[in-house]
Amino acid sequence: MVIGFFRSKSNKLKKLLEDDMINDAQKMLDEDDSLTSDLFKYLKMNSETLKANAIYLLTKNYLKNNKDISELYSPLKAFLSQKSEVLVLNSLMSLKLITDVFPEVYENFSLEVTQINKTFVNLDIRSYTGNLIKKYGKFKEYNLSDNQKMLQKHVKQLMKSSKQESLFGRLMEIGSSLFVIMPEKLEVTEEMLEDSISKEDLQFNVFTIETLKSGKIKEMDPLNIVYQLSKLPTLTKGQVDDTMPQTLDLMGCSKNMIVRNMVLNTVYEVSKKYPDVLYNHISGLELYEKQYGGNDPVFKAIIKEIAKKYNLENSPLSKLL
Repeated sequence: MVIGFFRSKSNKLKKLLEDDMINDAQKMLDEDDSLTSDLFKYLKMNSETLKANAIYLLTKNYLKNNKDISELYSPLKAFLSQKSEVLVLNSLMSLKLITDVFPEVYENFSLEVTQINKTFVNLDIRSYTGNLIKKYGKFKEYNLSDNQKMLQKHVKQLMKSSKQESLFGRLMEIGSSLFVIMPEKLEVTEEMLEDSISKEDLQFNVFTIETLKSGKIKEMDPLNIVYQLSKLPTLTKGQVDDTMPQTLDLMGCSKNMIVRNMVLNTVYEVSKKYPDVLYNHISGLELYEKQYGGNDPVFKAIIKEIAKKYNLENSPLSKLL
């Protein structure tokens, strides 16, 4: 009977990690530290999601309980050398947690981080490698030709003066990390930038609305999801209401924790502008709370915005107020 009980807990933990239910898995681990032995077993299994989430939870557990973090170096190094984006991303997230406490540990992984930064184009991965290298390592310096130096200087001036500073700055930040520009004769002006990226180009169009309503947004990569969601608060109330069921569904069903956080922040912006729309779809928020809990500060802020206008005492979300 006892063996069956522990096997049941182990199977439940495994299922939670496979389904990306990190918060629930974390609660189980907090209640029973002996489950860390199961996490080590998961590191050797075939499922990339299982291994990725296991190393992340182990890292948090070791740091929280002041265990010997060096015991995780070997699997971390192995995962950072893989081609799997989910394994590499979660390992980088784990490494960041470790270096926040033990900065000197970075030296043990500098080669892996540098290699990842050279070979991966995934923006989430590059964000972690870039920040780690800036903070603890050193970027390789390239010998630029005179025209490259002139272009670099010109682009930096445009980034400071352009009316589209934040967008252009982000594009250049991404682009400069992916390739070295080698221009022959290249002229870049602020007028050209404004012609290339007009306000109309950035509007949330019918295709985008249909993408949300049809649920096809789930099939997109994270960068495209960011663009689609960034325009949701600019829609009319009716358009927001039409797309909210699918938006909340994405927030609840996505296995990508980063995507869920993107949607959360978008829904928060909507809650400030159209709290009545979210109140009409309160069941979607209740389902999210049931799945992931209500500890996220952004989620709590959403509920508080709705509560400014509506009485939520009959909703299970009232406990968050």
